[in-house]
Amino acid sequence: MTILYDRGGDTYVVELHRQNGESVELVDRHDEVYFDMLGEVLERLIDDGRWRQIDVSILDAKAARKRQAVPA
Repeated sequence: MTILYDRGGDTYVVELHRQNGESVELVDRHDEVYFDMLGEVLERLIDDGRWRQIDVSILDAKAARKRQAVPA
């Protein structure tokens, strides 16, 4: 990810890159991004939404019994 400031236009350029071994490939580029739009552009490029998915893992019943809390 590269964020460049264009002083003349008072805007930003946001670039998303992918590294393939030793080469770097430009995946997406957004020109003329104003400061108040910067957060939204970064969110669209970075956030894939996977953090919203619940991941449930079934534990072995024997292991679960070993971890039960001891009454005080």
